[in-house]
Amino acid sequence: MKNGNVAVIGASGYTGQECIKLIQRHRGVSLRYVVGNQSAGQNLNAIRPAFPSLPILPFPEVPWSQVDLALTCLPHGPAEGESMQTVAALRAQGVKVIDLSGDYRLQTPATYQTWYGHAHQHETLLKQAVYGLAEWNRTQIRQADLVANPGCYPTACLLALLPLVRHGLLAESIIIDAKSGMSGAGRSAKIGNLFSEMADNVRPYGAGRSHRHVGEIDLVLGQYGFSSGITCFTPQVVPLHRGMLCNLYLKTRKDLNAQAWQEVFQETYANEPFVKVLPIGQFAEIKSAVETNLCVLSLHPIPDGVLIMSAIDNLTKGAAGQAIQNMNLMLGFDEQEGLL
Repeated sequence: MKNGNVAVIGASGYTGQECIKLIQRHRGVSLRYVVGNQSAGQNLNAIRPAFPSLPILPFPEVPWSQVDLALTCLPHGPAEGESMQTVAALRAQGVKVIDLSGDYRLQTPATYQTWYGHAHQHETLLKQAVYGLAEWNRTQIRQADLVANPGCYPTACLLALLPLVRHGLLAESIIIDAKSGMSGAGRSAKIGNLFSEMADNVRPYGAGRSHRHVGEIDLVLGQYGFSSGITCFTPQVVPLHRGMLCNLYLKTRKDLNAQAWQEVFQETYANEPFVKVLPIGQFAEIKSAVETNLCVLSLHPIPDGVLIMSAIDNLTKGAAGQAIQNMNLMLGFDEQEGLL
């Protein structure tokens, strides 16, 4: 098996920790450096005792010539210590990058400005970045030097929507009810994420078409030939640490029965190790996918359409696990290495 030296930037956050955990199980790469902003100067095993003993370094102290690939687990944005500039600095030194923020997903500066509210400062890199939805973009990911890891909601939704788009079945109505565990909000202290605020509660946010992941989903759907976009997307935080369930209510161009919907999805994902289509009558649920890199789908005919339930772990398939899947493609490993 090939060897590769890997760095994780943003080591103390939830996605950074999840990347480190998965890299420890990987037989082909070495975790050479861990990088942090606020955590610099600590030892990695002070964050989790099960982690290896490695110093957490500030970015300038890492000899990047010794790194084959970096996973950037940082907030989006143009400021120092955020993802946009960090990715540009890594690429300037020839390091392959998988970016887990949203900074390189949207392809054009105008689209980025619309959804993120500030200008993108590296237009060339933005255009070069490859969208990292492996089940639909595997060939390009293998050849890429910069991969934009998809967002968690887009991962769950696109894996449900794209088979319909490919078969010309999706009509102009997409209504999505989505629920995510609290780790999707990150590790930084926020009053709304306190236990006493979230216990026994479900909190909607960014409803309608205001969440930036709407722009990401619309963009990818358009690339596959569906230009109408999402009608309504309602994300909600639920009092769970991790996991995500998206219910997609879809009008379709054909009124298919349960067996026909099964055949569409089973044919699409027959050779995909990380997408599981449940048998007729079963329901996808968060427990189906948590602590795995799976997207679990269930299909339910409704009048003039289909209800699709899509469950993932927001920290694994929605972030770190998908990043390791992309790393495997970029570095020439078996795609499942470190993930089973």
